[in-house]
Amino acid sequence: MKTQSDATDFSDKLNIQGHIRPGLSIGLGIFDGLHKGHQSFLDKIDALLTFFPHPSSVLGKRQIDYLTLPHELRDLVEQESKQLWIAEFTAELASLSPDAFLDTLKNVCHPQKIVVGYDFRFGSNRAGTTEHLSDWAKSNGIDTTILDPVINPDATPYKSSLARDFIRDGLLSDAIDIMGHPYPIYGTVIRGDGRGKALGVPTANIQVPPTKLIPAPGVYSGHAILPNGDQARAGIYIGSKPTFKGQSLSIEAHLLDQSIDLYDAPLKLFLETKIRDEKRFDSKEALIHQIKIDLAVL
Repeated sequence: MKTQSDATDFSDKLNIQGHIRPGLSIGLGIFDGLHKGHQSFLDKIDALLTFFPHPSSVLGKRQIDYLTLPHELRDLVEQESKQLWIAEFTAELASLSPDAFLDTLKNVCHPQKIVVGYDFRFGSNRAGTTEHLSDWAKSNGIDTTILDPVINPDATPYKSSLARDFIRDGLLSDAIDIMGHPYPIYGTVIRGDGRGKALGVPTANIQVPPTKLIPAPGVYSGHAILPNGDQARAGIYIGSKPTFKGQSLSIEAHLLDQSIDLYDAPLKLFLETKIRDEKRFDSKEALIHQIKIDLAVL
């Protein structure tokens, strides 16, 4: 008797961005943040296949604020000389049975090996398990590797959710301990109120997608990648400018030794350390004094 998976080709339900080449070893999962646990895949695969939007946001469980949006994640993966394939996650894809999902994956990607984490689940109602995957793969002539959790010093597995909590709380160093790399924020430079220039510290104000997880207000050190590929040290401010009774949140970067016009250009910021929390100053002069102290540590 034919199963639904045997009788129907669901290949049109797996829409993947990226150049698919058959016969590769692929890592399968949600790799938001590409943290140290995710990095355990990299020496075992040729390509990572991830899903966007996050399944939880599509299925109505909760809104996800991303550690790495697709273009940020792609840069991180390609820095490791690996390919990133991004599959569009839809309710229709989520409704496939575990076997239908795996058959679709086989028909589209033709993998030689599939690598997943210990907690990987798939198919309708997350019914598919790693044991199910291993059995299916064996019957289809595909190798599998199930990775054990990578444990951090407090004896718990590295998790994107924990990194998100640290980012929200302003605990950047703890988040970076999990991710193993600076925190990326990619955006487009927009016109601000010109206050930084008036203070003697011109800044590039960037606009980011609404689903990007923005760190807690404060002053951060890091670096920027300019549109031409050059790198510059950067002091990055995230906040609402309480000294000037600001209301809306802004993200501003002061780029050391740079004076180029970046309006409407893409800018990649990488936060490395938190210098201090946001603070309201009693005067413009007090703020300028503090800014000089902040910039001295870059």
